[in-house]
Amino acid sequence: MENKYVVGIDIGGQGSTIGIVDKRGEVILCRGGQGFLAPWDHREQQVYVDALCKALEEMFADEKIGGKENIAGIGIGAPSSSYLTGKIEKAPNLPPEWDNFEITKMVSKKINLDNVFLDNDANAAMLGEWAYGGAKDTNHCIMITLGTGLGSGIVAEGRLIRGKHGLGGELGHTRAYHCGDRICGCGRIDCLERYASATGMAFTAVQFVKQKQTGILYEKYKERIAEIRAELLDKNIKLNSEKDEEEIKNLKAQITELERKYELPISSKDVCDAAEKNDPLALEIFAFTGKILGESLANFVAFSDPNKIFLFGGLAKSGKYILEPTRKAMEVNLLKNYKGYDDEGNKKVDVYLSELNNNADAAILGASALVWEKIKSGN
Repeated sequence: MENKYVVGIDIGGQGSTIGIVDKRGEVILCRGGQGFLAPWDHREQQVYVDALCKALEEMFADEKIGGKENIAGIGIGAPSSSYLTGKIEKAPNLPPEWDNFEITKMVSKKINLDNVFLDNDANAAMLGEWAYGGAKDTNHCIMITLGTGLGSGIVAEGRLIRGKHGLGGELGHTRAYHCGDRICGCGRIDCLERYASATGMAFTAVQFVKQKQTGILYEKYKERIAEIRAELLDKNIKLNSEKDEEEIKNLKAQITELERKYELPISSKDVCDAAEKNDPLALEIFAFTGKILGESLANFVAFSDPNKIFLFGGLAKSGKYILEPTRKAMEVNLLKNYKGYDDEGNKKVDVYLSELNNNADAAILGASALVWEKIKSGN
């Protein structure tokens, strides 16, 4: 293909990001982020596709790009997506209206471009790390994405593992903790992502704060709860007195969002901020989270035999606070075959922070790599 650029689109629960990328991995043009084309604000499939394609057409028309004829294809990374079918299916963190969302077909038709590809967002992140980051020198690795949920991409013997139905590698939905009772968005109990994700850590933080009732996080918890209660009371008073149908609808949506905040008034970022101040409870929360993640990684090593595991996403940005307890727990639980060093003096397997994690364009680089992969394979 002679085309200069590909498009990478990252779809998350809180928003979408679009980037136009050249063959060297440089992002030429970028739009979006949290709140931009947010799925929950575009619950109808066609409404989202129309808004997305409008944004794409505007970007193609930019003088830096020079028109759609310079675009080789579009790669889309989204949760619970199948590379084989081109559909988003039963995604726990996306609107229920998005089930069986044939997004590749709909975008291709709307924008009149043939090469539109979809994959699980964690697979896209793995491809990005493989093409542009720390996985360039290996054909055996795992990517763990720690965001709202926990996703994973697995490369074994130089191939990204997708499975028969294009849904392989859902390590976040393996059962990781057998003494809890956290119901996952997928409907099962105690999936790994309910403990080792940004949301999972928030649940742990609330649980620990209620038990310990001390420290920085406890004070923040009390402050947030008081604020949310006051705001809920105000919204409910307005709801009971308001007669306008549209205003009632808006108030109900705001109340629903406040109820979510009431359930999780502490975020993973709050825990990280407290850990940086050496708060004992925050460090205990990281230790608990890292232990569960590390034990699970030791299991993952046993079935795919990688030499590198990468942590990517919001929770991974906490750096040493999540990396150190995760490494320790994995090392303790590894089979002896995977411990120690190889003949070249390198650790047989280790956990690293993604080299793309501090790159604001990492998600779209991963999605764009889907197109380059397709072009390279000739399939």
